[in-house]
Amino acid sequence: MDKLVLGFVGGDTNIDRAIKFFSDSEYYDITHSFGILFNSTLESTGCKEESDPYAGVWLHDPEKYINNSHARFIEIEIPNMKALEKDARKMLGSFYSIGSCIAYFLKKIANIDLPDFMRTCDCSELWTQLVRSGGRTVLRKYKQNQVSPLMLFKWSMQNGGKDVTPRYRKVVA
Repeated sequence: MDKLVLGFVGGDTNIDRAIKFFSDSEYYDITHSFGILFNSTLESTGCKEESDPYAGVWLHDPEKYINNSHARFIEIEIPNMKALEKDARKMLGSFYSIGSCIAYFLKKIANIDLPDFMRTCDCSELWTQLVRSGGRTVLRKYKQNQVSPLMLFKWSMQNGGKDVTPRYRKVVA
């Protein structure tokens, strides 16, 4: 079985504080998910980075979160890495979707199911979809647009995930 490293990071911006409040992650400092794939950091971000043409799913520097004190790296087993990588390639360039964030909140607060709009996604929706396409059953009772970064982190840890964060801390001399 192949291994995949999922990353989870928080912070202290106003956006981080809002995500923590609405996703019950005040005690976890987790507001964003990403993964290490294709020798890069693959993530969906709501803010365009310098090299990105627009906010969405892009490959970033593989060392983006190295030594970030807010970041945690969790290794999970993937039965079908080829399927995961195929879907990841299809998702590259997808637009970021604030709609997925709204879908999560509506499901949580009012148990309302919004449809999932493929080709747009937020960070945890991207990784829920990719891990599912790789053969893992992730939070079966939720649509992928209803999964928060904290939910994905907890699922990872409860389903054989191994915290490999020390591997991603470089010693600075």
